[in-house]
Amino acid sequence: MNNSRLYINNGEIPILRDVSIPTTYKIADIKDPFQRDSDTTLSIEIPSTVEIDEVFEFCFEVNISLQNFNPNLKTTASFFINNTEVISNGSLQLNRIIIKPLTNEVIYICNIKGQLSDLYYSIGEKYLIENDNPAHDLDFSDYDHALTKTKYLNTWDPAVSPNTNEVSGVDTAVVDGEGYRYPLIDYGLNSGNVGDFYVHHQRPMLFLREYLFKIFELAGKTWTSTFLDGAFFKTLGVPCTEILESTDSEIADRECYVGNTASLTIANHALTYTTGDWNPTSPYYDDVLFPDDTTGVYSDAGNIYNTADGNITVAASNQYVVNCSLNLNLTVNYPTDPFDFYVDTFDAAVLVNLYKQDSISAPFYVIASSSSTYSVVGSSGQGLGSMLTQPFTLTYEGQCEAGDKFKIGVYTVPSAIVLRKISDNSLITTGTASYDVSSGVYAPGDPILIRAAFSITQINNNILEGDTVEVNRTIPRKIKQKDLFKSTINAFNLYVLPDKTNPNNYFIEPRNTFYSTNFVDWTDKLDAGKGIEIIPMGELDVKQFKYKYKQGGDYYNKAYQDAWQETYGELTFEAENEFVNGDKTNELIFSPTPLIGNALNDLIIPKIYSNNGSEITPIKDNIRLIQWAGAISNTLQWRLFTIAGYDSTWYFFPYAGHLDNPYTPTFDLSFAVPNYVFFDITSYPTTNLFTEYHYDFIYEITNKNSKIVIAYFNLDEIDIQSFDFRKQVFVNGSYYVVNKIEDFDILDPKTTKVELFKIA
Repeated sequence: MNNSRLYINNGEIPILRDVSIPTTYKIADIKDPFQRDSDTTLSIEIPSTVEIDEVFEFCFEVNISLQNFNPNLKTTASFFINNTEVISNGSLQLNRIIIKPLTNEVIYICNIKGQLSDLYYSIGEKYLIENDNPAHDLDFSDYDHALTKTKYLNTWDPAVSPNTNEVSGVDTAVVDGEGYRYPLIDYGLNSGNVGDFYVHHQRPMLFLREYLFKIFELAGKTWTSTFLDGAFFKTLGVPCTEILESTDSEIADRECYVGNTASLTIANHALTYTTGDWNPTSPYYDDVLFPDDTTGVYSDAGNIYNTADGNITVAASNQYVVNCSLNLNLTVNYPTDPFDFYVDTFDAAVLVNLYKQDSISAPFYVIASSSSTYSVVGSSGQGLGSMLTQPFTLTYEGQCEAGDKFKIGVYTVPSAIVLRKISDNSLITTGTASYDVSSGVYAPGDPILIRAAFSITQINNNILEGDTVEVNRTIPRKIKQKDLFKSTINAFNLYVLPDKTNPNNYFIEPRNTFYSTNFVDWTDKLDAGKGIEIIPMGELDVKQFKYKYKQGGDYYNKAYQDAWQETYGELTFEAENEFVNGDKTNELIFSPTPLIGNALNDLIIPKIYSNNGSEITPIKDNIRLIQWAGAISNTLQWRLFTIAGYDSTWYFFPYAGHLDNPYTPTFDLSFAVPNYVFFDITSYPTTNLFTEYHYDFIYEITNKNSKIVIAYFNLDEIDIQSFDFRKQVFVNGSYYVVNKIEDFDILDPKTTKVELFKIA
């Protein structure tokens, strides 16, 4: 009687005969403590049927072109024997196909892995953000907010006035482990000033738990975990290490590029004949008014350029570059007889100025200037009136405040203008004459001429006070969702166990609290005839276990690495074993975040920037993990500035770092006490990631009294169905934890090999 049932993609696939499937169940590999694998795995031979051939699209035909089935991708599968679900919601991989020509029999050889593999499969290769399919991105857009002082202060602590608890995009009560917070972090935006901080230099932090929650939610999974839902884990945050910029529309509203698409007449001034030449009555000053801010390359989305007065008005305080360029022409006109004159001589002084008007004062003043003088002696070959062409380019770079204005002005002082008739070369002394001040336009392909234009652009696009913080822009780039989850597992030595009653749920706890005091008695199930194998843990092939964060690219991480040739807070645990020399490394995807003190005040905060010895600059760096403590008190004052200037003095600050508290620490997110810290401290904590979550396990598996016990037991399908890795097993007076149940086969009544771990 066929008792095997296979489900692929939720559809039952008939199996023509019973299939013997030895199945292995395991929670972890004692010999490789950093490895986490599936709880179940099996290899299955599936005889050909119409249904299975359709699933695999008859891929045993060598010339077939597959349309939907892809052997390189996993397929959802479940397997039952005697109504016992051997594999629940697992993933199937087609390994090979065997064809027997004499009998026309086709057999598909497949591997099926259980729920934990299915969890990783469901998470897939998706990144946290910027996936090809935006539906795969983690979305924190509900938390978008304006970067203002009020929003900033509201994330510190409910007790901080004027807190309205707006830390989750809406005005709601603070929820631990959810929403955004603003820890005080120096991102290098203030040139190393350690006592003064600006609102617009601050960056939001999101919580690790919420990252994981959204990853699980996207994969259609849930967890049951006192640890992940506990108070400590809800303090863990991922600060912004991206270069946070204003939105594209905000940037466009602050910049403009205006000019002219045809020859631009700036002004026309009269000339008067006196004593042999034509001259203006006085020097002339003219504002340059560009008429075009929309055509082609020209743009002014924020309407900050006024075509009526030629002024650019700064929209937001920031550092800017202001450029102006003129292809300046001076042209003499003689409308009395425009076809019978030429310019014989022409002297002129020209001065082009770039002016600035500060928002707090009225007058414009010169911030950049360029001048030129002309002296032309010609003949009738000089032409009618087009005399002088000169390019001018001016640039200003610096801090500008909202409301500041810029404009371009031209001074022209023509003199010694002699006009003659073309017909008889006689002097022209009567009639009406004038000169035009104009600017040409850029001729594509002509390197001599320059575009007549006026522009203002930001030196950097760093977000400014009042801008919208698009929180998705704070998410670390090029980080895979599964890698964030795996690093969380490795950081806290978490065990992940599929929930047998809910295929989409997982029990997740640190190893130290994973095992319960409940036990099952397998003494009577022991197959004593096959003997018991005891393996001292001296069989380990590893001598050194290294625990470390990934090296960071900021100044203080590099300084520590250069000094000590290891990452900040790195630990090497060396087992007492004279027979092996191997090592294993548990490296997290996070980089360390050293805390930095200063002599001016007693603030101890993270500093994430580059410093070449003469200049401090912001950087984009690797993902970090820190603890949020909210507002904590300090002794000396620090000052907070807004866009309007100095605003307030504080004696407490919003803290987050690798210590739970920088002044009275009790726990460190490092794996070891650093060799050196960048701040003064009287008592550094010895409780850290390693001592709290890894030491007991590593000590047990390297202890001379610890043992692996391999024995055979008479297990049936009820034992397997009811078995829970969290329970201990009692055998002959001793308690063990089960590491592996190997090759259990419902259809083959034989004893099953079990790997037990005897804790010292």
